[in-house]
Amino acid sequence: MMISPYEYSARHLYGKSAAQIEKEIDDLRKVMESLKREMENPDYQITFYPTEETILSCNRDYFKMAKYELEKAGGTYCATAADLKYHAFCGSINYFNKIIFTMGNIDDGFITRTIEVEDEEIFLKISWPDKPELPAEDEDLLITKIELLKGLKYLRLGEWHSWYDLRRYGIYKLDGTQWKLEIQFSNGYKPFVSRGDGVFPYNFDEFKKLIGIGLKTKEDFWWLYKLNDRFIR
Repeated sequence: MMISPYEYSARHLYGKSAAQIEKEIDDLRKVMESLKREMENPDYQITFYPTEETILSCNRDYFKMAKYELEKAGGTYCATAADLKYHAFCGSINYFNKIIFTMGNIDDGFITRTIEVEDEEIFLKISWPDKPELPAEDEDLLITKIELLKGLKYLRLGEWHSWYDLRRYGIYKLDGTQWKLEIQFSNGYKPFVSRGDGVFPYNFDEFKKLIGIGLKTKEDFWWLYKLNDRFIR
């Protein structure tokens, strides 16, 4: 049964020493990583409720509460390499000036979606890297730069791995769906690159929706505004 962050704090953090809370933080981190790995498994299916996605969201709240209680107990949270990578990405995402996303397979070909920033406007072009003779096409993204930024932050792209491989799950398969995401920045931060072959980040479907894949009208973006409200809170 899921509990609120405050009830979690009362049950698991209240009266604990800094060392005990550090152990709780380490356990929470392991749980969250395990949940993401499970959702990224190509064979993953929702089999019970609350889902892994809901449990992950709750554990993020517990994690924040545990760090807060650690400081109250006189301890200091030690950021991991993954933390530093995530915060560096968040610190630079407002300066993104280009997003290049390519996905496809050998049989059906590949499609590249390129989002560029000009002042405060964003523009989307569709192209076919394996068919260079075809001219790129403009497409309306339907959302603003601010809305796109909020979505990118909420989806925590800075946590994505640089490479997603089927072999991580003991699967050896050729000619699966391949994808690559590259985000470029204007503040000197090195490009963020993530790619995969047959394996996708746990929130990959939400990212595709964010850049307009499968969505056709403004009304289709109702989820984005709800998502932004959650992010802001």
